[in-house]
Amino acid sequence: MAVPYGRSHMADRFLAVHYDDFCARPALHWARIQRFLGLSETIPLPQELVKSSTIGRSNAHDLSIFPDADRAAVRDLTALVEKRGQPG
Repeated sequence: MAVPYGRSHMADRFLAVHYDDFCARPALHWARIQRFLGLSETIPLPQELVKSSTIGRSNAHDLSIFPDADRAAVRDLTALVEKRGQPG
């Protein structure tokens, strides 16, 4: 709800930046942020904003990297959520 509200009521004071997109192409989004803030687009991207090493981890590994107890908890929670979504 916050994003639609921001876009419709605060268009000149609101900028949505999708975190995964920022991590995938930080320079592109850094330029958008600078334009939004009215800053020069020549300010270099701060190194601490560069892609996190955990982004995309799920694409490089299967679920075996997680402990059995964590995987079981996720399965149980998924089953509970699916059950709640069914008419009953």
